[in-house]
Amino acid sequence: MIKIAPDFDFQIIANTCFAEGVSLNIKIDKPQDYAYIWEVNGSHGGHQMNQDCICGDYAKVRVMRLKDGKQVTRTIKLPSCGDQNQ
Repeated sequence: MIKIAPDFDFQIIANTCFAEGVSLNIKIDKPQDYAYIWEVNGSHGGHQMNQDCICGDYAKVRVMRLKDGKQVTRTIKLPSCGDQNQ
C-alpha cells in the first residue's frame, strides 16, 4: 500500500508564557477550511487552533482538510512544568 502525503502543510508556532509553559498556535493558509484535534500529555485538548500556556510532555495536533478528509499530524515537545526559568 502506497501512502500519499496530503498536499497541504502547517506550522506549530510556540510562544513562551510569562508564568509557565508555552502557547501553541497553528499557522496555515485558509484556517477555516480545516478541523483541528489536539492531544496534550495524553488527554483530549480540544478543537481550537491554539493551546494556551501548556507544559508537561508533548502536544499533538491532527489537522484535517474538510473538503476531502486528508490529515496531517504533528507532535511537539513541551517544556516541563515548573522549569520555566531554568
